[in-house]
Amino acid sequence: MGTEKKVLVVGTTSDYIDWIRTACPGSVVFLTDESARSNACEPVPHPGEELLCHLAETETVLQLLRDFLLHWEIELEGIACFDCEYLLLTSIVAAELGLDYPSSQAVENCRDKYTCKVLWKERGIDCPDHRVIHSVEEAATFIAQHDGPCVLKPVSGSGSELTFRCHSKSDCKKAVSLFRERKPGGYDDGAPVAGNTSKILAESWIRGKEYSCDFLIHEGRAEIIRFTAKISAPSAPFGTTLGYQLASPPPEIASSAFTDKLSRAAEALGIRRAICMVDFIVGDRGIFFLEMTPRIGGDCLPHLIHRIYGVDMLKLAVDYSRGLMPHSSLVDDRSHGIGLRVFAHKNGILQSIDASKLDGNPRIKEIHFSKKAGHRISLPPEDYESWLLGYIIFIPLVGVDIDFQCNEILDRIHMEIS
Repeated sequence: MGTEKKVLVVGTTSDYIDWIRTACPGSVVFLTDESARSNACEPVPHPGEELLCHLAETETVLQLLRDFLLHWEIELEGIACFDCEYLLLTSIVAAELGLDYPSSQAVENCRDKYTCKVLWKERGIDCPDHRVIHSVEEAATFIAQHDGPCVLKPVSGSGSELTFRCHSKSDCKKAVSLFRERKPGGYDDGAPVAGNTSKILAESWIRGKEYSCDFLIHEGRAEIIRFTAKISAPSAPFGTTLGYQLASPPPEIASSAFTDKLSRAAEALGIRRAICMVDFIVGDRGIFFLEMTPRIGGDCLPHLIHRIYGVDMLKLAVDYSRGLMPHSSLVDDRSHGIGLRVFAHKNGILQSIDASKLDGNPRIKEIHFSKKAGHRISLPPEDYESWLLGYIIFIPLVGVDIDFQCNEILDRIHMEIS
């Protein structure tokens, strides 16, 4: 028996592993952190399909992986990652094994929100004004200089964790206090930055509508795959996305000028070939990029796209890693759906969650609750993961306010938390 050619998927979750095993049978192997199997309810892959180890120890991981591939006679023809936490490890593994993947420097440029925007500004890519701040006084000065609110967020990482919109020095003091509690080293009014993980980035707040898209960057040219409008959650912590609406892009985006901007933004970060996700705002003053990362959009987006368009984004990413190009863009006039996220409303232990009042509604295409009875909930800023309980995919009514439709559906979800 000769070697088998397969794609390596690094650091993904047990539910994604089960999904990919079904979509790409026999053609993928998984490099998985031991913690992903601790509470998994999905079937355990064959020993020759998954290498379980502690992914924080890079040199050990590389040696174990080489031994694994040799033992199972596997030749890798591609590599993929779906989790920001493991993008850097994926780039290191790819470089060691001669696989095509964005470089470690490119990944670090994406993961560092300050460096990312510095590189964009140098290339003339519009993004919020920004500065690393070291104290409450510096944050308040930033607000005064921009004559409006600022956004404080961690320099590293992704998502809306510890992201605050501040209108005053008092707001800044509260935000910095929460950083001090949650991040190592912490902050005081005049304390120096204590390590990269504790750096705070101040950004000017851009008024406008927020969007995201997945796009392909290949040979210096960008092509949009998926386009989504974000639905905000006004009563939740700033930056929380209540849902995603698949939609045709507005005129400002449906143009070659925007795809050219995507290409230049990716090139500025060192990305030359990848499927990427980008968040941006369309406002009165133009299009402003917020973040870009070399992976497909996560959360409920793959489920939404699969349910509405019948396109498997996980399989698409795996196929692209082995050199297969996607057939076409998903940006068209087909039926558009919404992926609505379901959040807990208070701290405590989840006793039950019931969506039976939505039974028989033809607009509801999928209901999925990821948390079960007994799950402990802590609301932000204590925990930004445990309060997300699942998602609902539905087809919106034309001409009816989207926020109203989302709230009407959520009002029919009954949850008991004690």
